[in-house]
Amino acid sequence: MAHRRYDAAVLRRLRLVLVLTAVLFGGVAGRAFGEAEPVWAYVTAFRSGRVVVYDVTAEAPVQTIEVRDGAGMAGIAVSRDGRRLFVVDGERQSRLRVFDTRTWTPSAPVAFADRRLTFDGQSPINLSRDGRWAFLFTGRKAAAADTLRVFDVGAGRLLPRMWRDSSCGRPVLSSAPSGAMTSSCPGRIQTITVTPRGGAIVQPGAGVVIDLDEVSAAVMSPDGTQAYVLGSVQADGRWPLVEWNLSAKTLKVHELRKPLAPTADVEAFGRRGFLDISPDGSELGVAYGDRAWILARATLQPVRRYAYGLPVRNAAFSPGGHAFLTLHVLPDRQVEIGNAVRGAERVDRVTVTGLPVDGPVTFAVAPPP
Repeated sequence: MAHRRYDAAVLRRLRLVLVLTAVLFGGVAGRAFGEAEPVWAYVTAFRSGRVVVYDVTAEAPVQTIEVRDGAGMAGIAVSRDGRRLFVVDGERQSRLRVFDTRTWTPSAPVAFADRRLTFDGQSPINLSRDGRWAFLFTGRKAAAADTLRVFDVGAGRLLPRMWRDSSCGRPVLSSAPSGAMTSSCPGRIQTITVTPRGGAIVQPGAGVVIDLDEVSAAVMSPDGTQAYVLGSVQADGRWPLVEWNLSAKTLKVHELRKPLAPTADVEAFGRRGFLDISPDGSELGVAYGDRAWILARATLQPVRRYAYGLPVRNAAFSPGGHAFLTLHVLPDRQVEIGNAVRGAERVDRVTVTGLPVDGPVTFAVAPPP
């Protein structure tokens, strides 16, 4: 299947029409579209054979990229400026490709062995927020722990050494535009740095013990001074959020059950929740089951609540922080994106066409390049 290209000029005209309509007619649609920022969503599903790039604001497809995902989900990550798409896939041989999203020209594939084969929507690639490093999770099926390969984005090469977090088999990485990074495991969170010259590639730094038996997600504040680790939802509704202040060297555990009252249907929704931080660092977005909440970071109290009627499969703030985006699968197996624009009274629902779904799904969001 060849890459499918859509006319960029048509998309720009359609986006302009939507914005002008909002300005002229106002009302609920005006609030929803008038404040909306241009956002592209990169969506893939297990064994779909493709990554679909979709303009959420214009509600139009942009591009389709072929992937080899018969053995496990493809991994996707996008640079903060939206100009680079990183795709990890492969059957017997794993590969990393980097696409220029202005031309859809891929780099020469970078081959490596034993990418993590995921079947739960978690990506086998993590791109640092400063854009310098792409971490590739690898490991054989029989292995109890993942090994991290590090791709130097600037140099366009894999670093020769590998790293394994001694605290757990599958760490959850988080990072900040400042370059700060953490690795979170059940029971421990620690800072990490990459040293490409000599010695170990990934160097663990300061760490603290955390009282979590599972890690759902982790984020860092934009300045890299605070880290947040979201635990899993318990059957009785308990939902812990760990806050680690790296500057003050303090650790707090917040219980989200009281302010959020999540519906703890572990059989229907599992235990995993989702967490993101707004680009300006003022808000946290959390999601579980068929609901999402926006929390003021200063107080960790909810300022907006959303109910979707469908399980949330992933969640993220838009690049400018003007919207909170959620990923869903409709009963007819089509993908839907919930676009909750700040200040709007409703959630706009966008159906992503051209992506067959028969398993887990995931997405990444970025501005148009």
